[in-house]
Amino acid sequence: MTKYLLLILLITFPLLEVGCQEIQTHDTQVKQVSTLSFIKKDGTLQSKEGNRICLLADDAIDYEVFVSPDTNMLAVETLIMSDLQIIRIYKKDTTACFHPLKDPLSTKLWHNLSVKKGFVVEDVSHPRMKFLKWTGNKQITVELSGEIDNQFITENISLKF
Repeated sequence: MTKYLLLILLITFPLLEVGCQEIQTHDTQVKQVSTLSFIKKDGTLQSKEGNRICLLADDAIDYEVFVSPDTNMLAVETLIMSDLQIIRIYKKDTTACFHPLKDPLSTKLWHNLSVKKGFVVEDVSHPRMKFLKWTGNKQITVELSGEIDNQFITENISLKF
């Protein structure tokens, strides 16, 4: 019985290890692509790719990172305060670091929704932005939610960058 268990482990372990690494092949050339990871510590968020570590943000309670299908963009759910959550979009530059897009996404989305629904943005309490999914390399779907005059509002919005 232990021979079979050892044989199963010897066969499956290399398969699991290969499944955790991204490998590109072209003819006989094999190139391993470095892995992208994130470090959350003491209110900061950093990206790590290979030996390169870059600061993404240092002003929030918590972060949740969603990588685009082509790994060139990030959507980061950012918990600013217990009752305020926004999404920031980052784009990879030529140095392999991610930088936020210039226009604040939260301001634009809440303004557009307020015009559509007929409310004043300042009247929204507990505003939240929830990342739903990447619908392409440069397109996301998010959920906006909050309360206005004790009424809960929620809206799914798709955005292209």
